Amino acid sequence: MFKNRVTGIVMTLAVARGPSAIAAAQTVTFDNTFPTDYSRLVPKQAGTGMDFAYIASQAIEKLVKYEGIVVDEPEVLFSVNSEYKGAKLENIAAIADSMLTALSGRLKMGNYNVVDKPGPGILYIRVALTNLGI
Repeated sequence: MFKNRVTGIVMTLAVARGPSAIAAAQTVTFDNTFPTDYSRLVPKQAGTGMDFAYIASQAIEKLVKYEGIVVDEPEVLFSVNSEYKGAKLENIAAIADSMLTALSGRLKMGNYNVVDKPGPGILYIRVALTNLGI
């Protein structure tokens, strides 16, 4: 059932002490929790700070073979350097839900078929907000 599961496409948003701190930093230290290898992430300046993304080789060419996309529930991970080490579960759930809604909405606006369950012919995307801190 998960034969066509693609775990090579990882979209990760990194935030550490606010967007301006990331943009100013030459290197960002990650805790290697999600994903376990950050060396392939490419930084990209965004309107809200710095985004880091990795897209597997030939991923774009392979997209045409998929009939739908499922976005996994986002993970939220705190920076090891954050002064604040946790949050209320409902706040973390609200962040994850907001990320999922925004990403699914953007995909739908791009005329992608967003589905609820993985399966044959369905692209599986894992998403995380990492290095969250204040």
